[in-house]
Amino acid sequence: MAVLEFLNSPLPISPVVGAVLALVLAFIVKKDAFNLQDHGARISPWVWAICTFLLVAVTVPVYVVMRYTIWKTAVARAGGNDPQNESNPQLRCECGETIAVRTSMAGLTVACSCGRSVPVPSFGELNKLRRE
Repeated sequence: MAVLEFLNSPLPISPVVGAVLALVLAFIVKKDAFNLQDHGARISPWVWAICTFLLVAVTVPVYVVMRYTIWKTAVARAGGNDPQNESNPQLRCECGETIAVRTSMAGLTVACSCGRSVPVPSFGELNKLRRE
């Protein structure tokens, strides 16, 4: 089970994806640079290929790691919904009415249509409600 979780995680795979993408782009750049050199351009195909490889091999894994580690906290701070889980938590008033709330409303009080005040749970409690 732990092996599947490891393989499904984007973080360990990102260096592999970055390296493969970097090699493919470096090969394309090197080939194009050799074409330019054949037409008289003063260019070193290997320098271009190495620079391309290093640039892509660094930026792709960094992007993937940042995308998956910062995304959820940025969404939570902005008060928006996580697009991967678009359902809003539902609270139930004493009268039986359900009230949809957003995570940005954590800790506040909302009014029900019956006139009662319904306290909105903490952010952690709202996430538990969302998963249910």
